Amino acid sequence: MTPNHSAEQVAADSADERSARLGVLARSLKVIRSDKSYLAATLLSDGKRWGFTFQSNFAGFPDGKGPDHGVELREPSQVYPEKMTRIWDRMGQSWIVVNEDADLAAYFQLGGHALLAEDLAHRCLAEFIQPREYANVGPMGFRRHDPESREAQQSRPRPRQRRRILERDGHCCQKCGRVPAEGDDLSQLQIHHIKLFSKGGPTIDENLITLCRGCHEDLDPHDQPWLFWYSDGPMRRALDKLNTRAHDKGVEAFRRLAAKAINNRDLHE
Repeated sequence: MTPNHSAEQVAADSADERSARLGVLARSLKVIRSDKSYLAATLLSDGKRWGFTFQSNFAGFPDGKGPDHGVELREPSQVYPEKMTRIWDRMGQSWIVVNEDADLAAYFQLGGHALLAEDLAHRCLAEFIQPREYANVGPMGFRRHDPESREAQQSRPRPRQRRRILERDGHCCQKCGRVPAEGDDLSQLQIHHIKLFSKGGPTIDENLITLCRGCHEDLDPHDQPWLFWYSDGPMRRALDKLNTRAHDKGVEAFRRLAAKAINNRDLHE
């Protein structure tokens, strides 16, 4: 980290100055050390909450559960740093390397992708890298699983969620394209779990799709993962979220939250 662009100095800047200094700070954090092993971390926000995601691997099953439950334990895994940074570069997404405590302080203002030194993660971020439960949502990958959450306990979408899925899917069956005629009951359109709820598929938007009654009843077997891959289906929407524009939006939202937290801290000190 360059001494002229420390995390402390960035925190004291105005918004425009902070943005410029963050850019310089990010460009200074690129040293991959041969004596370190690394985790691949991403730190983003949706504007309200922030959170880490990691490249992860299988770490067993929760107590009392097995493969048929669709839930497993996962923990951050070591990555090949040069390969990981090439992937981020090809995606057009920036990254930094976090080797020391001061780098970590900077990362909590920068957000985005980082190669995170494993020893530093275990010392400073232990609560974030413990094995956690994840639901396997087929080709959609893994999503944090809270067994006490409504999405894990209730198979029927709430009315608001049902309306949201219908609107997202254009009020038509995503298999045959049927649109209820004017005056027809919208109950002819049904909301289907692509990864079945009985196999651990959560009641989340990414795992739900609109089907007409006939297509829904004709599914045999009922578990049809290929529905994820419809031309405008959940996989396409998930891939769209991975594009650079969406990633940059998440980074900017995180930086705004971080700046607000810093300003609030300064006001109370």
